[in-house]
Amino acid sequence: MPIRDDTDELIAFLNSLVAIDPYAIAELLCTRVVCTKELAEHPTVQVAAGGEKSGPTYLAPGTYRVGILGILNGYCGAIDDGRGPIAAVYDEGRLQGFERTEMAEFKSSPDAGDLVV
Repeated sequence: MPIRDDTDELIAFLNSLVAIDPYAIAELLCTRVVCTKELAEHPTVQVAAGGEKSGPTYLAPGTYRVGILGILNGYCGAIDDGRGPIAAVYDEGRLQGFERTEMAEFKSSPDAGDLVV
């Protein structure tokens, strides 16, 4: 699916919210709720599925969880490898902002799961 033309505007908006209250936005990013298999099968919404690592834990098989970034990414589309076009950027576990996924550098942290820096 092509990436929406307004993705960069959404990233700028999210970054303006991080500038106002990084703790609230970080808390929202950490919040994931149980969702249906039908939502998990949506072609662009990013959903964690049972058996996958989600942060420092694994989800129970047969369960699905979605967060605000997964939904916003679903709105924007998906890049060629299936990931959403918006990545959260962290430094030492603290949310710094958002950027295009293809511009982000991914690394793994045993304490916080996959981080973008």
